[in-house]
Amino acid sequence: MGQWGEDGARAFAFITLVLGNLGLIFCNRSHLPLWRSVVTPNRTLWVVCSVALLLTLAAVYLPWLQGLFAFAPLPGNGLALAVGLGLLCVLWFEALKAWQRRTLAA
Repeated sequence: MGQWGEDGARAFAFITLVLGNLGLIFCNRSHLPLWRSVVTPNRTLWVVCSVALLLTLAAVYLPWLQGLFAFAPLPGNGLALAVGLGLLCVLWFEALKAWQRRTLAA
């Protein structure tokens, strides 16, 4: 991440946090596993998540918002890494939920 500079690192952390938090919203909306939670209809949730993603990408990639938030645009591999880490946050939380369900059922 050193090659992106401070503004790039700030953008990377912001994207990772937003994606992780959006994923946790899906995880926590019910006791169901993530995949069932995602396919359960909830139009408002999808609209809110879509707007959050669009605003996040706008803050990182639109020049006038970059200046406002002190972000630098991330290259494709940086964006992919941020998405991967955001998903990893969700997956460990799902693993924890599955472990707790199994422990409580025993």
